[in-house]
Amino acid sequence: MEEKTFVINGTYRDQGEIKKFAKEINASNENFAKEKTLTEIGSKHRIKRQGIIIINITEKKEESK
Repeated sequence: MEEKTFVINGTYRDQGEIKKFAKEINASNENFAKEKTLTEIGSKHRIKRQGIIIINITEKKEESK
């Protein structure tokens, strides 16, 4: 399978504050990119999945040389 780069934007609540995030994730499709994002943010900040809100997922277009 071909790996694509996705840009994921969203928010999460950390110690009462709402924090924004933007991540670039390499994955084969949008669903895997979403799961990988939830896993990474949850693990790093000790936040449950329901505490992470993904606002949008877009595929990053490769620039041709």
